[in-house]
Amino acid sequence: MSRVTLNDLQAVLTIARRGTFRAAAIDLDMSTTALSHTIARLEA
Repeated sequence: MSRVTLNDLQAVLTIARRGTFRAAAIDLDMSTTALSHTIARLEA
């Protein structure tokens, strides 16, 4: 089990605020694939 970081929580908040993975990824300066992997890791 991996540890949850503040960056992980920021990703969740950004998705909620922006409404889409694409917009959140742009705000976070990361690819949508990387963002998806971050969320998948949190869900696991």
